[in-house]
Amino acid sequence: MNIFLLLLLFLSFSVPPLWSYEKCAFSDMEKWTDFIEQLHQSSEGKVLKPFWAVETLVKKYLCQIESSTPVLDIGCETGKNSVCLTQAGHNVVLLDIAPNAITYTLELLEKLNLDHNIFNSVVGEIETLSEEHGPFKAVVGTYVFSFIPPEKFVQVMKSNVLGRVEQGGFFVGGFFGNEHAWANDPSLSITTCEELNELLNSMGFIIHELKEKKEEMSTVLDGKQLFHTIEIIAQRVGL
Repeated sequence: MNIFLLLLLFLSFSVPPLWSYEKCAFSDMEKWTDFIEQLHQSSEGKVLKPFWAVETLVKKYLCQIESSTPVLDIGCETGKNSVCLTQAGHNVVLLDIAPNAITYTLELLEKLNLDHNIFNSVVGEIETLSEEHGPFKAVVGTYVFSFIPPEKFVQVMKSNVLGRVEQGGFFVGGFFGNEHAWANDPSLSITTCEELNELLNSMGFIIHELKEKKEEMSTVLDGKQLFHTIEIIAQRVGL
């Protein structure tokens, strides 16, 4: 079963600004570009529901801090999280390995008259995000972090994700747990609540909210698959 099709099934339940490009593997770019194309077609141009943790971040947490820095939306897909963020008045930096993800997100935001809140757009991988980007009042992503190669996971999370969050800022992310249907895929970073808590603590974060879920999700080709996910909202209180 194609893992990108499975992910698509799971996530589906004006002139744009110039992009900047980070170095990335073009085979991965092609895979994700195809995934975004399928996601865009299935959504029929509609705004998809944002990740619950991003919605909660906007409604409950970002309003508590005063910061003029933008939010980094990692794996922006077709704009579901960016719409939520920009509607609340936050500036956003888009990051996605697929160029069409940036295109579709900008088109959607322009249609909603929210594109003026896009601070920057970057086509590239999390692993190669240059140091010029940041700090951010929040770094958000859905399940993109589990696609960081396992041998690079801790380093990339520390330097390019958690390390880009300013003091008092937030991290929001989803991860695949060790009972996930894809847990035996050696290319994925599978983790536990304990490991994530240790990682976040090592970078000065405290966890405000954590949801661990195990649910059967229907897929077209392989029937029901177990999705074991860990979703986190954390704040950086130390450096």
